[in-house]
Amino acid sequence: MDSMPDKGKWSILVPMSPASDNEWTGIAVDEYNNEVHVRYKQKMGLSVEK
Repeated sequence: MDSMPDKGKWSILVPMSPASDNEWTGIAVDEYNNEVHVRYKQKMGLSVEK
């Protein structure tokens, strides 16, 4: 994180696990402390689902 211009101040780390060949999933918490599902697909990019 030291190499980032903001030193990670505005970054959020979301641990993700492989769900299929080209998909990763993780769980995070939003600003209201609600659980949200984070999904990354190679062709679609990152999405957040409440």
